[in-house]
Amino acid sequence: MGKIGMTLHQVCTSDELAEGQHRLISHHKGEVGVVRYNGRLVAIRNKCPHAGAQLLLKPVRRTTVSSCPHQIELGYQDGVFTCPWHHWEFDLRDGSCLADPRLKLERFPVEETGGKILVEIPD
Repeated sequence: MGKIGMTLHQVCTSDELAEGQHRLISHHKGEVGVVRYNGRLVAIRNKCPHAGAQLLLKPVRRTTVSSCPHQIELGYQDGVFTCPWHHWEFDLRDGSCLADPRLKLERFPVEETGGKILVEIPD
């Protein structure tokens, strides 16, 4: 972290972001959300690349995967972001859309240090 053209922003303290929760910060280029899921932090622009909906209106969750007829199998233990408008799902690990991996969420470096959660956003 600490690249030229990037600025560190404090999102919250570590205590303020429990497992499965998210926090948003406003930035002149739009909202950035930080999620703690399965013990890891992920920071994204809070905007679906398909139609512009706010992604963090819904919680990060697991989703179904292809399985045998009459069976429902949950997958993506690392979780997905789900667009509230068209239900497009984005893999938490790399931000790629499950329906079209060419579509990706804009992600940002995030770290937890000294009891603070910091995200690095372009100026």
